[in-house]
Amino acid sequence: MQFAIDNDSGETISGWIITDNPQETPELRVSVPGAPDVLFRANVYRKDLHDMGLHSTGLSGFFVDKGLVPSLSEASDIQISEASTGICVYRRFHPDHHLPRKVLFLSASLVPQPQLQRTASRNFAVRHPLVDRYSLETINSLLSYSFSSSIYISGRVNWLRFAHAVETNDFFVCALLSEPFYDFSERLLFFKALNSSSSSPFASPYVTRYEELIVAFRDVDLENNRAILSCLRNLTSDQIRLLKSPMTTMLGTMPDEFVQRRNVSVALDNLAQLNAVGTSDRFSDFAALVDGLLQREIFGSAALSEIKGASQLSVRLKDIGLVADLLDEDIALYAFASEALEAALPSVE
Repeated sequence: MQFAIDNDSGETISGWIITDNPQETPELRVSVPGAPDVLFRANVYRKDLHDMGLHSTGLSGFFVDKGLVPSLSEASDIQISEASTGICVYRRFHPDHHLPRKVLFLSASLVPQPQLQRTASRNFAVRHPLVDRYSLETINSLLSYSFSSSIYISGRVNWLRFAHAVETNDFFVCALLSEPFYDFSERLLFFKALNSSSSSPFASPYVTRYEELIVAFRDVDLENNRAILSCLRNLTSDQIRLLKSPMTTMLGTMPDEFVQRRNVSVALDNLAQLNAVGTSDRFSDFAALVDGLLQREIFGSAALSEIKGASQLSVRLKDIGLVADLLDEDIALYAFASEALEAALPSVE
């Protein structure tokens, strides 16, 4: 999905949106607290978008006024979303509640951190946690978003693909690195939890890409190291790609590149360009650093939630050589980053 906001005069809001199906006339939802949501289809012909071949009919622009939303000029909190996906394309900035900064929080962890995301998101007008559930076009639209000055985006974002958009639009970028064996244990437990869920594990786009891995670990006894090893030995090359060193993959490889040891130095160079970097075992230091740099309690007293049994499983995974092979690059990246933080933190505190 691609979109942009052209104007919010208080009396009107205008912009455009193109869904993943460029032949479709987009439908939007306007939400104002205390009032029923308003649904409407794109109501402005955009010749420019049609001429560029971005939309087949050009009916992709929208114009919101008091005729559509009577309280438009008085509403301090108004949100416009794409109706079918719920993706927010615009939300009004409120100076008393929102931080006028654009923040990208990079994390390769697969397990959602709902309390952490809620704590951080509430400081911003436009909020998109777990952005890796979106299409590449949608992510690019968010990172290229110039109309709002208050944006929070988090998730696994390939740095080499999107670095230019991030830097051009003046994002504050922070990255949290997870201890590799612990992160791997969380992934396996997450797959097992999805398999045991009463609903379809593939209903959410957040986990769709991991379908083959979720199925592969369905019947694996995670209390048995031999069972884990046997499963790992039978993984396909595509499944291995999804598991192998996710942090180095995110920070140091091109989108279609298979991660290798040489990518660790690339990832370290990229980390050095970011505004703040931390590790999961020193999350409170990372939170204090980010809060201090932004002069706002973004993470505050939030803590990382843990999946039951992850710590014990991570200890046993260290005895499986194939797991260490899969995490080789991330083990090196985490070690180098931890050493750098140990040296730097005394001067920060």
